[in-house]
Amino acid sequence: MTREICFEDIGGLARRIATKDTTCKEMTRYYLNRINSENDWLCAFVGVYECESLRSAIEHDAAFERSKVRSPLSGIPIAVKDLLDIQGRPTSAGSRARGGGVAGTTSDAVARLQSAGMTVLGKTHTVEYAFGGWGTNEWMGTPRNPWDPTIHRIPGGSSSGSAVAVAAGLAPCALGTDTGGSVRIPAALNGIVGLKPTKELVSLRGCFALSPTLDSIGPLTRTVLDAETLLRLMLEPSHTASLDRTYSRLRAKRIVAVIEDLDDIVALDRDVVALYHRAVDMLQDAGVSIKYVRLPVSLEEIMEQSGQLVAFEAWQRHRQYIVDESLPFDPYVRARILAGGLISDDRYSQLRAAHLRISKEFAGWMTDYSALLLPTVPWPARAVDEIDQSSAEITVFTRLANYVHGCAITIPIGLSTSKLPIGMQLVGGPYADSEILAVGRLLERQANFIKTHRIPVRDIPEALAKPG
Repeated sequence: MTREICFEDIGGLARRIATKDTTCKEMTRYYLNRINSENDWLCAFVGVYECESLRSAIEHDAAFERSKVRSPLSGIPIAVKDLLDIQGRPTSAGSRARGGGVAGTTSDAVARLQSAGMTVLGKTHTVEYAFGGWGTNEWMGTPRNPWDPTIHRIPGGSSSGSAVAVAAGLAPCALGTDTGGSVRIPAALNGIVGLKPTKELVSLRGCFALSPTLDSIGPLTRTVLDAETLLRLMLEPSHTASLDRTYSRLRAKRIVAVIEDLDDIVALDRDVVALYHRAVDMLQDAGVSIKYVRLPVSLEEIMEQSGQLVAFEAWQRHRQYIVDESLPFDPYVRARILAGGLISDDRYSQLRAAHLRISKEFAGWMTDYSALLLPTVPWPARAVDEIDQSSAEITVFTRLANYVHGCAITIPIGLSTSKLPIGMQLVGGPYADSEILAVGRLLERQANFIKTHRIPVRDIPEALAKPG
């Protein structure tokens, strides 16, 4: 197998196995070799399950020989954020203080992918307790954005390791969680696709909770189709029909809302602004109708209120030990959780009421549109030593989808002048997942990012590239 396999989508990998171009064992060994070669400097994986993944791959090869394959994705490797339980493996949630007790059961989302035949390579790094958008982790390690081998740039968070693993070709796909942008932010900064589905579509059982009100699980992949494929495999049975829900009046003609006063919301990098307008042109070229609008909600207000919701709920779960200064918590994560202790029960009730009211209003507003186009992050990946971790500005465009119980997908559009990826997101109302996926495929086809841009990762030694 050549180096190019590490940049192939899961559909292409599945075809390689089906046509016997390679075996499940060879493919799994290939990715394990890449992890062995590259993870020391990328810091994407916190744990690699070599024996288990190879054993699983061998079983899938035997199933292929017996023509008893579970699904088209049998034998396809996947990485899992260290927030999701896997039986017999520790879940650290990115925290040295937590101790990472061994899970007694496997989370529903992972179990469904394993039932479909996917092979778990290992667990990936996360921001401690998933509480942060920059992607840093003082105690467990901060993954390195692979688009710049010379400067340690932020990977984005909190699903930092999952994004880096996929972007750098250490895994063809990965799972993350998204409470305020934690799938989409790292996906955008690393030049891949990140999907935050409607919360109820994927079970949260077996997932370490940050904010039960806003948490969701989503895939990080190379293509929109891959993201949809993984979502369908993880669906709660009672919500299978919900993914196919489409506003009937929009089936014939898709309409995307575009912000006319984008520059007034937050200070944006000029390359982000340019690519936002380029994305509008791409959608129009794909036959999508564009309507310029003013948002019916304040993104700054939502950022503040959702931040308070998350802090309060995190404080309720972790207040017994977060106050212990002898425990090795990231100081910024500790400060965010401690801030929740300053929020009264009455204030929380007000926050919940406003959240439900605004969610209903936004859902009504979105019935006129297939999707809302927004930047994912205000600027390309910054150097780790240049960020202000006390600021949450990186989440200004992503918190909306979680707060209004909607869905969103980020798609890589192009590179900045400094050769760093920039993504745009399509936001939909509750259960509009099929619509944002459909529009996402159109935008992806126009951008053609994965075929025209290659990440400057190092070649692995030829000896390692050979399956063993």
